[in-house]
Amino acid sequence: MSDGFRLDGRKAVVNGSTGHLGRAFAHALVAAGARLVLAGRSESALEALAAALGDSVLAVRPGDLTIPGAVDALFTGLEEVDILVNAAGAGRDAPFESLTAEDMDEVYALNVTAPVLCAQAALPIMRARGGGKIVSIGSIYGTVAANPAIYADAPGMVSCSPAYAASKSALTNLTRDLAVRLAPDNIQVNLLSPGGVEAGQPEPFRRAYEQRTPARRMATPEDMAGPLVFLCSPASDYITGQNLVVDGGLTAW
Repeated sequence: MSDGFRLDGRKAVVNGSTGHLGRAFAHALVAAGARLVLAGRSESALEALAAALGDSVLAVRPGDLTIPGAVDALFTGLEEVDILVNAAGAGRDAPFESLTAEDMDEVYALNVTAPVLCAQAALPIMRARGGGKIVSIGSIYGTVAANPAIYADAPGMVSCSPAYAASKSALTNLTRDLAVRLAPDNIQVNLLSPGGVEAGQPEPFRRAYEQRTPARRMATPEDMAGPLVFLCSPASDYITGQNLVVDGGLTAW
């Protein structure tokens, strides 16, 4: 059974790989045996991550996935893709009263449209290889609203905006739609939705969040890495169209 969680011989494309969660995902996938194509906006950050991961990195592909042609450039020349991890994401600290159409468009471009285009580009490669895995990174705010009380004593902190919440909700149902469409190609499509991940937030926020979470702590990036590897592994071959919520029980009550 333990071999079912290994990724030896698998090739993975990880966009958003230099982000707070993306780095943990890249390290975990390599530890499980995968070889990676790293994608992100910062070439220097990608090169630093590639140096840390060593020979397990097949290529680095810097680029902004919201720019026309960037997704095609990411997948150009890739003949082996077994796993696609859509970890790139954006928020917008815009109160509802001042939210603009441009705010919505910018968030949707990276959080919804880019995963669609990446899945589209990966499809013929995965199909030729007999199947694959697509895992996108959602959020608990794709299924529940943000609790304003958690942010009350941290006024300078970026909070969940309507654009972010709407985009993650869209990504949730996009996952179900693609799971149905791609099932005949033996491609499993799932969503990993983290709760709050510790990233140097103000202490009042962390304290309020922990008090409202059954686990009594925020997550670490490593808490998300194990579930990500599971959804990329043969152990999840009969799981598709699902939203795996990893939140320490926050949304359970």
